[in-house]
Amino acid sequence: MPENYPRVSALLLAEVLDSLPARLRKKIDLAQSVDATDPGHLSDGSFVVRQGSATVTFTASIALTLEDVSCDCLLSPRCLHLAQALLRCEVSTAPDPTPDGLDGASVTDSVVTVPAADTGSGPLTPDQLGVVERSLAAFVKLLGAGTAARDPLQLATFLRLAHEAKAQRLYTLGVQCTAVCAVLSTQGTIARNSAVTNLADAYLAAHHLAHRHAQGEVPASFLGKPRRSYAGREALSLQGIFTEPIIAATGHAGVATYLRDSGGALWSVHSNMPVLGGDVATDQARQYYQRAPRLGGISTSHQELTRRTLLVSNAKASEDGRLGAAAQVAAVAGAVGDWDPQWFAADTTEEIDFVRLEVRGLSGTALALAGPDGRIVTVQPSAAARALGALDDLLELARHPGTLLHCVLRRTVDGLELLAFAVDADQIRLPDSWHGRVMLGLDRLAPAYFSSPSQQARQLPPVAAGPWPIMMQWLGRVAVHGRAALVNDRSSLATDAARLQDANCVYGARLLLELQAAAHQSSRAFDGTIVYLPEPLPKAWLALAVFAQAWLAAAS
Repeated sequence: MPENYPRVSALLLAEVLDSLPARLRKKIDLAQSVDATDPGHLSDGSFVVRQGSATVTFTASIALTLEDVSCDCLLSPRCLHLAQALLRCEVSTAPDPTPDGLDGASVTDSVVTVPAADTGSGPLTPDQLGVVERSLAAFVKLLGAGTAARDPLQLATFLRLAHEAKAQRLYTLGVQCTAVCAVLSTQGTIARNSAVTNLADAYLAAHHLAHRHAQGEVPASFLGKPRRSYAGREALSLQGIFTEPIIAATGHAGVATYLRDSGGALWSVHSNMPVLGGDVATDQARQYYQRAPRLGGISTSHQELTRRTLLVSNAKASEDGRLGAAAQVAAVAGAVGDWDPQWFAADTTEEIDFVRLEVRGLSGTALALAGPDGRIVTVQPSAAARALGALDDLLELARHPGTLLHCVLRRTVDGLELLAFAVDADQIRLPDSWHGRVMLGLDRLAPAYFSSPSQQARQLPPVAAGPWPIMMQWLGRVAVHGRAALVNDRSSLATDAARLQDANCVYGARLLLELQAAAHQSSRAFDGTIVYLPEPLPKAWLALAVFAQAWLAAAS
């Protein structure tokens, strides 16, 4: 995809998908749109894409209305060519052309001024309640059919809901609906557990709003905030820990460097900008790793900063520890700082773990490591690090069993992610500028770095699955295949429910069986045909998803 490929408004994409005739909707594959040929600019500044025998022309860098994009076929704008061309575009985060729904929001030089978030509590307005009810209905339909149906109307529905929710100041629900759009429009590129979590979080957000409205009071915290807020902090003395690449479904790419203060709290410095995906995103992540962040005028790159100390005065930071680049902020990068050995004694935070582990081999594509007690754990790179080739680095490590790693790990719904690691110089000779530490995906390992000769990577048997993977497996099946995942498979679900019982996860087994029962709740139509009830299955699915996340949190 060219770097100057146009973007598209979420509302315009929803409008075009909504208007497609039923026979054309069946031909759209949201995962692999028909490749366009010879895209490029014309002399008048417009951008053309040839879709088969038709030509789609963009007259603006961001297509906000049908006046900004057109197709020369007879069916335009209700044509497959236009829909496929727009599906290849990144969805723009720029404001939509009619912001009147924002109740006073104004647009100036592509900057949206949004009214302050509500600070009181009370019932939802009729318009807000309408968005919540439409969201709940959309989830009922989505979980009944599954995301594998690849219905363009599903994507159009959630694109519109994301816009309407933010317009009605339901900011949390809007963000969650945007995450659902990422699941629907990037089939196969988001890990199944992450997709389940995105769907469950969005459905739960809508459910909470409806429930609290019924009680007559919706706290402002349930509505969310229009944007990240930054507050003043005292002077900070920080130690760099790791830098991770960012390749987001929103079309942004770059890096984020995480640092730690003396109390163990994590702080982060982000450098990322919108891109158009593909190789451009991975290149941008690598480039930002070599650049200095916008923080207090420092000239130290992320690659150096993650290995150094940092002093920040007049700091501005968000609630989640993200440091802002306000004008009054002053920062100075200090000397190279080593990781404190005490971190690896028994130290964890809510976000990351510090663990000493020894390389044993592979378990599938995951790196198998052993702790001091000999217990095997498996780690994977993040999705962004994987795009940068981190799986090759894990394979290289697996070819040198016995290598001791001081690992920085993150617990996620998809398992343990390896973010960075330090090594002993007598086992791996890294470039001097790395100071004995590797940022997975950004620092690439070479066979010549290892002191020991390469061996055939040993393939270990899979680590025994506990209750949580069993629950997530069924949640993922329903999310992808809908009701059919349960109607067509009764015996294996009963077996998994028994496994949960044996693992003392009694309530999880009960919820799993209730999920199966909900999928079979039906009535008879006037002609005797079975009509499945739409409501019970999504509610049972959400109940199991909430319990699964609670189980994971307790187990962690």
